[in-house]
Amino acid sequence: MLTHLSVRHFATVDQLELEPENGLTVISGETGAGKSVIIDALGLTLGDRADSSIVRHGHDRAEVLATFDVSNNLAARQWLAERELDDEEQCLLRRTVRADGRSRAYVNGTPTPLAEVRELGERLISIHSQHEHQALLKKRRPPPAAGQLCRRPRPGQQRARALAPLAESPPRPRRGP
Repeated sequence: MLTHLSVRHFATVDQLELEPENGLTVISGETGAGKSVIIDALGLTLGDRADSSIVRHGHDRAEVLATFDVSNNLAARQWLAERELDDEEQCLLRRTVRADGRSRAYVNGTPTPLAEVRELGERLISIHSQHEHQALLKKRRPPPAAGQLCRRPRPGQQRARALAPLAESPPRPRRGP
């Protein structure tokens, strides 16, 4: 569970401290209130890609620190222990991005590759954004190979097979008046 988020010199934010309450946290507000900046900063600590554009104008680097309580998160605790990154019941993710675009990620003070930070992030938090549910409503067609694997005829193929004998037979004589 996220217990603290500290953001410095990130995008439009000079400094921000956030301490969510226990349980579900919902971030809402008017357009332009800064919700996406908070989510982007958190995503940065979880291993999202970064570039120099996120560093606030006039500063050398942006820094984001996220603190998680992992006391009830067995998967995260095991992941941390396997890599000897465990620190009792807390996990601190820190990410810095310099104005030249270079970035560093840390787990409990230890420099850590982004791929591993992403793995850990999947065990720490679940972020659901607006309109994410709409992807479920989109009709998706299976790839053409899927129909062949299932030996299902393609649409119209059955009709073509049924009409094929009619197309091959000689025309019938017309009865006239």
